[in-house]
Amino acid sequence: MQRFLPVPGGILTAKGIRIVKRRAFIQTGLAAASLAVTTRAAFARTPWVYTDMGIAIRGADPVAYFRDGRAVEGSGANAVRWHGAIWLFATPENQARFEARPKEFAPQFGGFCAYGMSEGDMFPPDPDAFALREGRLYLTNSPELLAKWQSDPGPYILKARANWALLHA
Repeated sequence: MQRFLPVPGGILTAKGIRIVKRRAFIQTGLAAASLAVTTRAAFARTPWVYTDMGIAIRGADPVAYFRDGRAVEGSGANAVRWHGAIWLFATPENQARFEARPKEFAPQFGGFCAYGMSEGDMFPPDPDAFALREGRLYLTNSPELLAKWQSDPGPYILKARANWALLHA
C-alpha cells in the first residue's frame, strides 16, 4: 500500500515524488510568469544615467575629464538635460562640446561605477575616482575600487558591458 503525505498544492508519495494538483501547477506557472514580467519591467526602469537629485556625475563637468584630466565642478549656468539627467559644465564651451557629441563625453555605464557594473552591481560614482581609457570615461565608487579596476581593466570592461547590456535589453 502506497502512502501519501499532503503538502501545499499536492501530495508527496512515500518515495518522495511530489504529485502536484493541476490547479496548483497552473497557479505556480502564473506566479512564475508574473515574476518574470515584473523582473523585466524592473530592469526596463533601470536608469540610463546615475543621478544625485537629478544631477549627473554629482555635478562634475564630463568634458573637463578629457580637457583638464580631472574632475571639475560644473555650474548651473551651463546645464543641459540629456537622457533624463541634468549635466553641468564649467564653461559654455564645454557645454557646447557635450551638446554636439554627448555620447563621446558621457561616462560609460551611465556613470555608475565601472567596477561595480562588472560585478553586476550599480554603485554610485565618486567623480574623483575616474579613468580615461581608449577615449572613454569610466567612473568608480572609490579610489580603492579604481585601483582594483585599473589592475586589469580589459576583463572588467567586458563584464561590465555585458551586464549593462542585460539591464537594457
